[in-house]
Amino acid sequence: MLQQCVEGKIKRLIINIPPRNLKSHCVSICLPAYILGHNPSARIICASYSQTLASNFSRKTRQLMETDFYKNVFKTRLGDKNTESEFDTTENGCRYSTSTDGTLTGIGGNYIFIDDPIKAADANSETIRNKVNEWYDNTVVSRLNDKVNGCIIVVMQRLHIDDLTGHLLKQDGWEVLKLPAIAEADESFKLSTGKIVRRKAGAALHPELEPVEILENHKKTMSSYNFSAQYQQNPIPEKGNVIDFNDFSFFDSNLDLSQATTFQSWDIALKDGKDNDYSVCVTGKLERDILYIQDIRRFKLDIYNLINEMHRLKETFKASYVIVEDTSVTVHLQQLIDFYTYKYKPRGDKIVRANSASFYIKSGRVKLLNNTAWIDEFRAEINAFPNGKHDDQVDTLSQLIDFTLNGFHQFNMVEIAMAMKERMQKPLAQMNRTEFCNFARRQYLQKPKFNIPKF
Repeated sequence: MLQQCVEGKIKRLIINIPPRNLKSHCVSICLPAYILGHNPSARIICASYSQTLASNFSRKTRQLMETDFYKNVFKTRLGDKNTESEFDTTENGCRYSTSTDGTLTGIGGNYIFIDDPIKAADANSETIRNKVNEWYDNTVVSRLNDKVNGCIIVVMQRLHIDDLTGHLLKQDGWEVLKLPAIAEADESFKLSTGKIVRRKAGAALHPELEPVEILENHKKTMSSYNFSAQYQQNPIPEKGNVIDFNDFSFFDSNLDLSQATTFQSWDIALKDGKDNDYSVCVTGKLERDILYIQDIRRFKLDIYNLINEMHRLKETFKASYVIVEDTSVTVHLQQLIDFYTYKYKPRGDKIVRANSASFYIKSGRVKLLNNTAWIDEFRAEINAFPNGKHDDQVDTLSQLIDFTLNGFHQFNMVEIAMAMKERMQKPLAQMNRTEFCNFARRQYLQKPKFNIPKF
């Protein structure tokens, strides 16, 4: 993939790889030398979490370019500028090094390489994470000399769900190479030469350096959170105590659900700022009292774009029922959309509803679609709930489960009235309030399923 970056085929690349697997040697030391060897006028910016580290990588690149081996392979020669942070070539190319809290004023490049933008000890600091992410948004992209063809590579071990990789994954256009220390599924990678490299589930990334036995020992000595992030490149927050992601069942996309009824559950947020909550849509199909979750989407949109998205997703999945929480926002929203929405009145707080949903999840009545793009973010939020930064997906799923599996949608008063008329032993006028309510409840419970009115 690095070769494809050099050739201009990939413009934005994220590499997530465990520590001590030569990521810095390849990206921060050898790659700049390789690029300058082929293009002596290239201008390269390399950044790391500290200036000391960045300067050390720069020094090693310069040492490589001064070897007889390099000079025999390439015609590129170093120029007069030779400082800790920058050196140039005789063709006006350069390699400039900086830190994520350093300056880039007046500096531009064809390539920008970001290697370990945050150190492990700072990963749990929201202030430092936000500072690094803002540095990328406000500084890095503007330093590309060519915004169309310029290349940015981020190489790092995952440290937190909201580290720079997590931040960039919310943007479009990024290629991602994720290499867990222990493969969690069968993997297949196609190299630029066309060669296919495969790894079986459970195999170590570099068995000669760190066999599975050594990695399993790391897992025992580290916290599960740190091992999952740094070694498996899957920074799932420490588990909450409500829903365990491992309780979910899964289904394949080829399962025939043509006779199922499609529901969409929405949690609405009308502010699109980066620190605001997400709007979430969970799409599920209900068949034989099993809820199949097909899709989960998160958005930060203003009300007009959100309405367009609601119409689009309803049409995309041919949803028969769209459910939204009954709030003052819903009243205004219904005036702006062209279809009927079921207003859901929550029963209990978020934790109570999630606890209720967990029973259906554990019993296998809620299944998730295999191999989806949204699964990692969903798993992180599920396992972190109720201690995570966001709970919108959990709340939207709980709402859908309550509506479809917990009897919320099954109240059809016409059918209940007809059943009462047929079975009533005592005239209605002779019943007191308690007798009537108990009788009505019995009729509802005895009715196995009521038809859902369609709109």
